[in-house]
Amino acid sequence: MVKEKHYFRPEWTCGRYDRAHGAAIMYNLLEGMSFYYEDVSAEVVGSILSVERNSAFTLGGLSKQTDVREDCLDPFLGELERYGLLTRKVPSQEEIAERRSLLKAERRQQVADSINALHEMTIVGNASAERAYSERVGGLTSVMLELTYRCSERCMHCYNPGAARNNNETSKRGMRKELTLDDYKKLLDELVGMGITKVCLTGGDPFSKNIVWDIMDYLYRKEIAVDIFTNGISVVGDVGRLAAYYPRTIGISLYSDVPEVHDSITRVRGSHDKIVAFIAECSDYALPMLLKCCIMKPNVSTYHTVKTVARRYGALPQFDLNVTDSVEGDRSPSKFLRLEHEQLEIVLRDKDLSYYISGDGVKEMVRHEGGIMCDAGLNTLCITPEGNVQPCCAFPLKLGNVRETSVSDLLNGNKELKWWRRRTLGDCADCYKHPYCAYCEMCVGNNYIAHGNPLVASENNCFLAKERYGLAVKMQEGYDPLQGKDLETALSEIKCEIRKFGRTPSVNHREDARINGVSENYSCNLQNT
Repeated sequence: MVKEKHYFRPEWTCGRYDRAHGAAIMYNLLEGMSFYYEDVSAEVVGSILSVERNSAFTLGGLSKQTDVREDCLDPFLGELERYGLLTRKVPSQEEIAERRSLLKAERRQQVADSINALHEMTIVGNASAERAYSERVGGLTSVMLELTYRCSERCMHCYNPGAARNNNETSKRGMRKELTLDDYKKLLDELVGMGITKVCLTGGDPFSKNIVWDIMDYLYRKEIAVDIFTNGISVVGDVGRLAAYYPRTIGISLYSDVPEVHDSITRVRGSHDKIVAFIAECSDYALPMLLKCCIMKPNVSTYHTVKTVARRYGALPQFDLNVTDSVEGDRSPSKFLRLEHEQLEIVLRDKDLSYYISGDGVKEMVRHEGGIMCDAGLNTLCITPEGNVQPCCAFPLKLGNVRETSVSDLLNGNKELKWWRRRTLGDCADCYKHPYCAYCEMCVGNNYIAHGNPLVASENNCFLAKERYGLAVKMQEGYDPLQGKDLETALSEIKCEIRKFGRTPSVNHREDARINGVSENYSCNLQNT
């Protein structure tokens, strides 16, 4: 007699099945990976997701439930087992700890072998699965919750409203009426009913809000994948509690592995050592980590040391060259912290940056005028600490407030959002019309912050595109910004004088529930649809 095969859905899995569209996404949160399935495969995954975590089902039972023959199901379930989405028994805590230990070693080896290869496998792989699911089912699939703007650090480049730039200014980041736990439970119930698969908890620092653990617990029980962006200072010594919720990714801000450089940016003495201690603890639990580093004048000579920390602890470094201005119009970050021309040319030769200029030739401008500008407001939204709904944390167009109306009503009834969702790249006022546009990683939020209109190119976006294009042209003619030196030597020779600076207020478009300069066209568009 052949023994019936039993499988278990482990506690580190979650996902979503959309029967109407024949699509499913399933997460292996232990490894920070996601997998997309369609049609019959999606139906099978949906049946597995209906089983409670750490509960059993049989091959024969699943076959009857899905009307798929056992000999067809068997190899598919074997594949799911290899992906860590199924187990043959309920893993004990000791076995989970052993899995984490093996993952820890694997991650460190993967980063040591190639930062870019690990990026392709994790970040790109997850994005591909999540995008495929979103495109198939449509509607809202992910939400960013800015739980609070309060933070244990005081970063000089912080783009949140009310951030101070020096010790003589008073921070106003905490001066707002924040949502309560009951507010979040009501909101999350609605979002789950709308079909979301993932939530990102951010701030400020989410651990500056005392109900963050209750929110994570609620999300875990609702089987929603969770990303967390934090500095980790408040969680040092308590990472085991965090690991029990299996966060999909933890984004950790680290600006240099030189303590005095990092601390000069956060303006909190000792913050570097606490953050590295948090990273080390996360590594011990094999939590998937991104080390987020904005490259600015204060850290331009030492930002590359973040790669050393990444290799040491099996994390993936993620560098940004776009010094974003405040969402409420303070332009001091780009004015005082953005790299100068000569500094940028050196940094753009770093192969571990998405902005890298290879010197293999100048990219041709390819126009995709019918394509969407970004996902903001399409299948993702951001909700601020006080409950304002906006397309993205960097695109602060106020669409409404969850205390006053439901998210579904906002999505269906907001005229500004309706207008935005119909825009394509071809609607941009001056984009994709110049050779340097081929090098633009456009942020519509930067456009909106600068002009109150996401279709008008911001100086911040264009500056970086022009710098990248200019270097590509010069290198094609034989120019070497490193002058024959290796990257780290060239970086070490950069000298930056960082003088004290304060806020440089400009027009604040953050509280507008409108898009500047488009009202007449917008009304016409509504009449024509």
